[in-house]
Amino acid sequence: MSKKANWYCSAAFRSAYFNDGVVRPCCWYDRKHIKNRQQDMANLLNIFHSKEFDEIRSVLESGKPAPGCTKCVTHEERGGKSHRDFWNEREQSQWQSLGPEPVLKGLDLDMGNLCNLKCVTCNSHNSTLWRAEEKRLGIDVLFDGKKSFDTSSLSKDVFKDLSWLKFAGGEVLLMPEHEEILDFLVTHDLARNIELVYVVNVTLSPKKFIDKWKEFRAVRMILSIDGIGESFEYIRFPADWSESEKIVNEYLEYSDVLSLEVNTVVSLYNIFQLVELDSWWLKASGGKDIFYRILNAPQFMAIGGLPESLRSEAISYLQGNPRFSHLIASLKERESGNFNEFILFVKNMERFRKNRLLDLVPRYAPYFLEN
Repeated sequence: MSKKANWYCSAAFRSAYFNDGVVRPCCWYDRKHIKNRQQDMANLLNIFHSKEFDEIRSVLESGKPAPGCTKCVTHEERGGKSHRDFWNEREQSQWQSLGPEPVLKGLDLDMGNLCNLKCVTCNSHNSTLWRAEEKRLGIDVLFDGKKSFDTSSLSKDVFKDLSWLKFAGGEVLLMPEHEEILDFLVTHDLARNIELVYVVNVTLSPKKFIDKWKEFRAVRMILSIDGIGESFEYIRFPADWSESEKIVNEYLEYSDVLSLEVNTVVSLYNIFQLVELDSWWLKASGGKDIFYRILNAPQFMAIGGLPESLRSEAISYLQGNPRFSHLIASLKERESGNFNEFILFVKNMERFRKNRLLDLVPRYAPYFLEN
């Protein structure tokens, strides 16, 4: 395993992401390039050491990205930070002494789609509330029901070498299965070796879990915040910003137990709101990390669909902040998109949500009149 190879990625040697019956090296790896299918966690270690994963590792060792690595390639080409960067930093700081053999140190679990929000960039795969939205919008229901994580096959063998465990959903803090896993790890004396990582939507107080979290080596919270004020409420519908800001402050109060960062999905909804969000978080957190991930699906919501005049305005708006460099690079590439499809989708949704994107982005007004 050559760590000097141009496209070495620690994730393929140290992690597994279990989502919708498929095990991947990480959550950014494109699932269409994965063949395995799993019903529960019982076979997870065998998959991690399988020929399929070995072939991915072999490609990365040759200095090339594997077929499913396109999302990281795109972010890095545009000057942004990728998941590969995060995993390689982890390798350097925690796992350098492990040697060349694959060892499962990080596990990423998609816990299901139970959620209390219906964010505009989401769907029924990731939120139980979106099933009704898809029907009202007259579009295909992507998942007709509730997905839950199967905890019946929890095994000490899967967790025994872990130092990093990530939960995502849905909204994980709503899910009883998440608490079952915490209790399993505490009961089997595994918690003290593991750092927990969460992706949460800042609508639920962390107080319920603080005592359990203290049993673990560390707890890192990734707060999903795509805007502030009315922008947050529009995108993370039907959340209330004043209540969510209070919850963010609760998280900050527990800085002795929790480390915090923000993850922002950048889309046509918030491309003109990011400077304000960036300033708010840096001030509120005292300079903690914020990660801007470019939305790539649905494609008609992606920033590549901005018309030329608005594209120039967005570049000027974002100029000067190094955290936005990959966003500017993406805008300059003039990717394909369908802004008219985006406007029609917004109009359709606003018929029953009774909110207005034009109140947040008046620049879009001429295009609303055309469609």
